[in-house]
Amino acid sequence: MKSSKAKVYQLSLLCCALCFLVACEKVNDGNHPSQGMAGVEIVPSASLGASATPASRAAIDGTQIPSNTANVLAITAYQKAMPTTNYSANVYFDNAMVNSDATGALSFTDSKYYPADGSNLYFYAYSPGTGATYVAGSGSTAPTVFWTITGQEDIMAASVLSGISKSSRESDGVTQSQPQFTFEHKLTRIRFKLVRSSNYSEGISASSIVLTGLRTNAGLDLVSGTLSFTGATANLSLPMPVGGIEIKDSSTAEATVASIMCEAGLSTLKVKVTAGGYEYADATISTPSGSFLAGYCYLVTLTFDGTRIVPTTSIVPWEDGGSNSGTIR
Repeated sequence: MKSSKAKVYQLSLLCCALCFLVACEKVNDGNHPSQGMAGVEIVPSASLGASATPASRAAIDGTQIPSNTANVLAITAYQKAMPTTNYSANVYFDNAMVNSDATGALSFTDSKYYPADGSNLYFYAYSPGTGATYVAGSGSTAPTVFWTITGQEDIMAASVLSGISKSSRESDGVTQSQPQFTFEHKLTRIRFKLVRSSNYSEGISASSIVLTGLRTNAGLDLVSGTLSFTGATANLSLPMPVGGIEIKDSSTAEATVASIMCEAGLSTLKVKVTAGGYEYADATISTPSGSFLAGYCYLVTLTFDGTRIVPTTSIVPWEDGGSNSGTIR
């Protein structure tokens, strides 16, 4: 009888030990206050940057992190060291979605907390989270984010590599450091202005504006921040208002609010326009910067002259229509 009771007791101890080990296996998800010293929450903030850009670039103006947006960005954190060769080691949390509220303040969908052992965290982020496919790091392959772009995605990336841990001096009034991301645009942005020459009829509207022959399969190396394109080409269309866009005199023509965002680094782009029921031959667009650069917005003025289109290009501020709140500097 005693032997049986002893076996039951031993079995109970074994079950408790197994439960403890299972709990320990989950220590690196960053989800629970008990895992952090005093349950210090990770609170990210974000802005949009324009670092190391030539003077010819127009300043970022009016661009906002969208407010009231679910999955506005996503963050992966590594613990103790930045990844260099083994991208599956030391992952603290992976592809954690972040939302913005009505004021533009950011918070994780599932709250995250600093490690209990006070070790540093290194953060890597991308935007947008919606519409993306995330593949976690594996061995020598960095975590990668994939999109099939339609021309309306504004792909951005950022990192905070200073190493942030839970402050042990908060009781002395020392403010807890938090990750402050400065995002960089990874695509080039194209807006249009439609102008008629003196020998072009009034009252004609363009019903379609399309950039042709562009790669749309994009992959972002989350650690390096490099965006690459692969695969076959496709066409990207400018969203058109009902009734199209009227082709006006140069004194009254305005730049389109809508735009197309596409692969950066190309030396030329091809645009196809349909106006007044006539499909014009593709026009070749070039740029004064030599190539269409990431984070630049280009205004392409299309001058309609008889049966041909003459494009000219200038650099203008990267502006978003509609968003007026968020954490921006």
